[in-house]
Amino acid sequence: MKESDFIAIIIWAAVICGFAFIPGAIDWFNTTTANHGLLMSIPKFAILCTFGEMLSLRIREGVYLKKGFGLLPKIIIWGMIGVVIASAMIIFRAGTVRLLDGGFLNWDIHYGFVIAKTIPFYAIPANTIVFLLPPTLQVLAAALVGVSLGVVLSIRK
Repeated sequence: MKESDFIAIIIWAAVICGFAFIPGAIDWFNTTTANHGLLMSIPKFAILCTFGEMLSLRIREGVYLKKGFGLLPKIIIWGMIGVVIASAMIIFRAGTVRLLDGGFLNWDIHYGFVIAKTIPFYAIPANTIVFLLPPTLQVLAAALVGVSLGVVLSIRK
């Protein structure tokens, strides 16, 4: 381990300990997130995802930062992606409740067929094959998997 690894570990330990031992820290975080979810998604994604890229760089090249890494652009882009993902979660949460309340989504059918059967017996094996193909064929194969899933689901009905 390098000195930079110890520094990274100390920083993450300090953040975790801060939430664990500073009175009110976790309450502030939860309240602020509840009241300003989209705004709070910016630092969450900016920090965590950028650190993920830095960690990937550390694993591949032995350093957390290097010339041309683009730390500030990555922070900005990940923050923006955080807002998009948080927005999608809000929309999907509201939409799912609406679909369930309106009877458009039957959980028993969804779980019994989609989750219990389609994913383990179709999606995982089919996509495993897709990812084993050469990169030039993967998108085509993924599209064909989608078409075949449509056929299987229409036969099921």
